[in-house]
Amino acid sequence: MMVNEEKVEDILSRSTDYTIQGFIYQFNKTLLEILNDEEDAIISIEGIIEDIEIATALTTRAIQCKYHEEQENFTLSNVYRPILQMMEHYFDNVDKDIEYKLYAHFPNEREGSNYEINEEQIKTILQSRDQRFQRIINKINGDVDIPGFLERFTLEFGASLQVNSSGVNLDWAWI
Repeated sequence: MMVNEEKVEDILSRSTDYTIQGFIYQFNKTLLEILNDEEDAIISIEGIIEDIEIATALTTRAIQCKYHEEQENFTLSNVYRPILQMMEHYFDNVDKDIEYKLYAHFPNEREGSNYEINEEQIKTILQSRDQRFQRIINKINGDVDIPGFLERFTLEFGASLQVNSSGVNLDWAWI
């Protein structure tokens, strides 16, 4: 079997680039949350629940960031994993006041718009046969309060990395 080493190197390079972009995207979103905080919230990075957690006296917002620059079009299957992870956390903590937000960038989606997920789509996610999701699906399927989760869940399409980065325009001279 012939292996095109250039092709493999190119694929690995792009994969690494996307991973790094995802970390930068999450970092910038965290900085924006800190800079825009008006409630003196406690903001945690890589918190117990998600990438960013914003805790106030009344509630906690758990935000997971996903950066999909390489995906031209959004499909729900692109975000099965984070939705299932959030739903599992909700299932284990239904008595806590936690709002879940998936902040995801897809190039063809309008920045700031929300995607309204409905019960049928959640049921479709719970019927996935993907082995990576089976532990969570087996745990929550049939027992999770889907309407209750959906009341606390938001999928917001975020800006591109370039736009996101320009929003974090700090004067580092004070350091």
